[in-house]
Amino acid sequence: MTDDRPTHLASADSELRLWRLGSALAVIFVVAVLVAGGVFFGLVLLLDFQAIDTAVKLDAKTPFDLGFWLSFCAE
Repeated sequence: MTDDRPTHLASADSELRLWRLGSALAVIFVVAVLVAGGVFFGLVLLLDFQAIDTAVKLDAKTPFDLGFWLSFCAE
């Protein structure tokens, strides 16, 4: 079987298919960002989030405690 279409039509057809793929990926990305934002906003409302505490609570002992718990959980 031989391809009866001229080559310039075949390349145009492939470009059209790629445009549909690019549009689909853009729509999927926008929907994913909106869903993530909706989940975040929903959790903020659900948990009644007021403000971020800016007081420093990290001291020199904290990373060592974290390392201890990570090594303990890995066993």
